[in-house]
Amino acid sequence: MTLSPITVRAPWPPHELSPNDRSPNWLKRKKKRSHRSACFMMAKAANHCRKIENQPLTFHMICHPPKQRWDDDNLIAAMKAGRDGIAEALGVNDKNFKVTMEWAKPVAFGRIDVLIGPRTEAAI
Repeated sequence: MTLSPITVRAPWPPHELSPNDRSPNWLKRKKKRSHRSACFMMAKAANHCRKIENQPLTFHMICHPPKQRWDDDNLIAAMKAGRDGIAEALGVNDKNFKVTMEWAKPVAFGRIDVLIGPRTEAAI
């Protein structure tokens, strides 16, 4: 069975999840837990309880930043908790994700549209 692409509208990660942030560890843990939970709930709603096999998947992030820009490596690291929440909601291992990203127009408060689908040879 082929997987039709799933679109998850994830919230922008809090600045405390950036590797460059120097917030106390208790605050980082709280923000990670919150962001993972929010992404989990958004993925559950977007997937409509479809069963997904553990297979190679593309995890394409379309990033709509808030007014301040992040660099791409910090954003990928800050989205780790969100990726874990999405993977858990879909019932797959996040090691199967091939992560790609692109920048889009800024929006208020920021958001990340995640497109998840089967990995093609072109995406490898």
